[in-house]
Amino acid sequence: MNNYKSYLQIIGLLFLSLVSIGQDTLYLDKDMDTILTKSNAAYYRLLTINKDSSVIERNYYISGQIWSEQSFSQYFDEKILDGKSKYWRENGELKIDIDYKNNKLHGKIMTFWKNGKLKRNDNYLEGEFVDGKCFNENGNEIPHFIYQIKPSFIGGDAALFQYLSTSIRYPKKARRKGIQGKVILNFVVNKDGSISDVTLVRSAHELLDNEAIRVTKAMPDWTPGMNDGDPVKVKYTLPVTFKFED
Repeated sequence: MNNYKSYLQIIGLLFLSLVSIGQDTLYLDKDMDTILTKSNAAYYRLLTINKDSSVIERNYYISGQIWSEQSFSQYFDEKILDGKSKYWRENGELKIDIDYKNNKLHGKIMTFWKNGKLKRNDNYLEGEFVDGKCFNENGNEIPHFIYQIKPSFIGGDAALFQYLSTSIRYPKKARRKGIQGKVILNFVVNKDGSISDVTLVRSAHELLDNEAIRVTKAMPDWTPGMNDGDPVKVKYTLPVTFKFED
């Protein structure tokens, strides 16, 4: 009888483990956004929660090949990278190996070409670049270039402020009613610098929201963000303030 009970307990634990694994599996589309079903997924994600509440996030190609593994000291309220972050190509070759400490680059950044040769070997200290070397696909050293470059409005922040100040038309109805406030928008700067996916993050008033969205959609192309020498899509947050002049 005791053996039978033990057998049932083991089966029960296995069942709970399988249920737990299923609940921790998230399916993701090609942009790494969560979706409900596996049928349209490009990736899936598994989380490992350690005793100290740190988390290891592993993302896999839908084929089952690992795509990334990242360590976080904090995850659910705010994601804080701490430790190794690695990325692989779909054929299983290592692409990127990065060290983080408290959400800052700290230690090595090593990246690799498709042929497996080292592309970059940089050293960072608490988010600041210290030194590094870059190499071409043949393994020859080339002039160093920064690993990550944020997208930018052509002419910089001053030019962006100038564009907003000259392009925004304060809605007459809002002005008459004394409506002021700050609108916060998200948008994507695409690989070619074009703007897309403008979304409202924080509303001030419908009239102000609509004007902020109109002006943002009409922006000229930006200088795209770069990651290890390649242009990338980057999400950008833009506050737009509507305030009466004194």
